[in-house]
Amino acid sequence: MTIVIGTAGHIDHGKTALLRALTGIDADRLPEERARGMTIDVGYAHLALDDGTELDFVDVPGHDRLVGNMLVGAGEIDAALLVVAADDGPRAQTREHLQLLDALGVSDGLAVVTKTDVVRPDRVDAAANEVRGLLDATSLAGIPIVAGSSMTDDGIDDVHAALVALRDRVVARQGGNVGGRPSGSRLAVDRVFSIRGRGTVVTGTLRGARIERGVVLRVVPDPGVRTVRVREVQVHGHAIESAGPGRVALALAGEVVADLTRGVVLTTDPAVVASDRLLVAIRPAVAFGAERGRGLAVALPSDRARLAVHHGTAHVGASVGRGPRDSHVLGSGEGTAVLRLDRPIAVAPGDRFAIRRPSPVETLGGGRVLDADPPCGAARRRASAARIRALAAAAPGSAAWATARLDLHGAIADGRSAPLVAADVAEAIDDVLMEAVSGVDEARSAELIRRGTTALRRRTGVGGSSAVRLATERLDDLLRRGRLVRDGDRIRIAGRPRSESLE
Repeated sequence: MTIVIGTAGHIDHGKTALLRALTGIDADRLPEERARGMTIDVGYAHLALDDGTELDFVDVPGHDRLVGNMLVGAGEIDAALLVVAADDGPRAQTREHLQLLDALGVSDGLAVVTKTDVVRPDRVDAAANEVRGLLDATSLAGIPIVAGSSMTDDGIDDVHAALVALRDRVVARQGGNVGGRPSGSRLAVDRVFSIRGRGTVVTGTLRGARIERGVVLRVVPDPGVRTVRVREVQVHGHAIESAGPGRVALALAGEVVADLTRGVVLTTDPAVVASDRLLVAIRPAVAFGAERGRGLAVALPSDRARLAVHHGTAHVGASVGRGPRDSHVLGSGEGTAVLRLDRPIAVAPGDRFAIRRPSPVETLGGGRVLDADPPCGAARRRASAARIRALAAAAPGSAAWATARLDLHGAIADGRSAPLVAADVAEAIDDVLMEAVSGVDEARSAELIRRGTTALRRRTGVGGSSAVRLATERLDDLLRRGRLVRDGDRIRIAGRPRSESLE
């Protein structure tokens, strides 16, 4: 188990050089990156600690045109390493990267003022104060700030010690479950390539439960609901039998391997589904510009606005739905909306994401997924402010969340578990069944089930075999409670004498 730390900061402020000084690894892996002296795509490094554990680093580009690549790296991190050059101070991408980290809910990290060897000590202090002023408006408020030089190694020991302390804070905050609740394995793919003798290899940040050689993983999204088998597991270049949360490489087998791309998720977690429609809570980005006042937020996107959603290692175009049923005010500046994506992505309740305006480019904010399969059709009539707020207040996957989601939908029949019906819908179906029997001496059970399925479909949109199953369960419950009596395929109200014929 390790934690994953992502770099952030303006171009040429020394992010890659700092990782090289800490780890001895050059995270610039592309020839063009080394030739130009700038990070273009996401790079990776790791640091072995004295206690035998390791830290994983994701190095991201700082250029304003490469923010999409930055978000690929930042989408799957536990903490941030903000790098600011002492001679330059915070610049445009410093602020934008902080906006994006805040949007993704990254709440711990370390800020490092670099290039201390080229300025006077008072300039280092001034740069640190500027950094503190920016941090205080974000989710990273209060994180430590240290200074050092990657060229002279002055202060690098302090950075190392601060990273160990960061590791300890993250582990303590997550209760030892680094990478999230172990409800299953989940790896968002950030690289796909082939190695002679091993075939297709993918890399990514593993979340949730351990992953082992031989395990079968679902590919999400995939129209054919296909799977891959893990032929080999590697961590930091070493083949192992199983790996816990952190940076992992997997050699894969299966017919779908040729179709794997960045943004796909490989998983055993049943909560991860493919969806192109999400109920979300969104929060506007913090703004640092003088025209808005430091710490004030930009507005939430308007109804039908077009934007880009960055989630995990995927990015996709989307339109915002903030109509009367979808838009409700939550606490802490959040508001709800429905995002209609241009294509399905792999997503689970509780996932964080960032949103940006495509043109003119601007970070609009971030949010969290409340429901990866929100109510549609007739069930949308149940989308009240109280029900959506109850769902937003519950921890994803908890009993309270499941209860709130069932109340929002009225009935749930997703094919992954037995269909369920909310208490008020169950009562309404019971009333329909009792009313159908009360007007006659007896009724056939098939007719009652038909009426129950019709009522369920009109109220919740659930139909087909799931509706038949739920209507049958409601009829059986009335029989168990003694409100109705069965004679063969005929049903009558309890206490009413049996009829010899049906009229």
